[in-house]
Amino acid sequence: MVLFMVGYYSENHTSVATWCDWLMMNDPQVPTVAIAGNLQKWWSGPFPDNDGLILVDQAHLDYARFNPTIYATHCRKWTNYDEWALTTCTYVTEFIKKWIIDDEELSEASITSPDAVSMYPNPWPQISENNIQYEGSIRAKVYVDSYEKILSFVSFFTEETGPYGVPLHKCINSLPGKAGDPVILENPGYLDIGYHILKYYINDMVHGEIACGEKCFIRYPIQPTWDGSKILVLEPENVQLLGNSSTWIKWASDELYLSTEIYFSADGGATYIKIYEKGPNSFPWGLGIYKDSIQWITPQISSN
Repeated sequence: MVLFMVGYYSENHTSVATWCDWLMMNDPQVPTVAIAGNLQKWWSGPFPDNDGLILVDQAHLDYARFNPTIYATHCRKWTNYDEWALTTCTYVTEFIKKWIIDDEELSEASITSPDAVSMYPNPWPQISENNIQYEGSIRAKVYVDSYEKILSFVSFFTEETGPYGVPLHKCINSLPGKAGDPVILENPGYLDIGYHILKYYINDMVHGEIACGEKCFIRYPIQPTWDGSKILVLEPENVQLLGNSSTWIKWASDELYLSTEIYFSADGGATYIKIYEKGPNSFPWGLGIYKDSIQWITPQISSN
């Protein structure tokens, strides 16, 4: 647990006491905050929610101004990452800045969508590998009533990238488009092409963790095109198609507006026949990956 006390016991500021005596006095001039962690260790797993040493219920105080609980362990030496320790995480650091130094209290936040988080790459290419452009740094859209109420947003892709804490109250989600959403991974090159799971934790000052969960993200190569559209063909992939047979064509994109046309060539690209046309699709910024598919009957083509 992390314990904060501020203020004075007497009006003339002359009273002196040990920290445990201050706790027992429960004086309104000495407001208290008790931050608990619930990242258990292997030896504390059989017990109720705890930080590896102290139970959450034992860390919280009946008269504390706030009793938040976050996903963190008791001390830094029990984890490989600063973000997973109560003594070094973004949440506690920001709590000290806002509540003790700035003398501010942030009101409780609320989640505004069942899908609390979505991710998307910056709309401009950032990395070039073998003349293939990849999506830029990854941003997150957090669906809360106000970013200003969130002390920390913690996200975790892989052991290589580690957990990443963002003081979300410093971001501005009222900006148009995506300009105010936080960057959660600067270099997608840490991720292999394909599907990845993001774990996230949303923490406010009043309760600590108000939401946590997992979100799927697709990293894929983007061949440069004249209009910058970014499409990943999911199926078929490196298969031989037989004439007069049924096959699925599936694709994904993160484009805001995407018009889709699919062409077929039976002569090595000399001529093409359009087999599908749709669009444009429309979905709000940051709602995730757009997916679509068609079932196509391959034509019967005679050959010599």
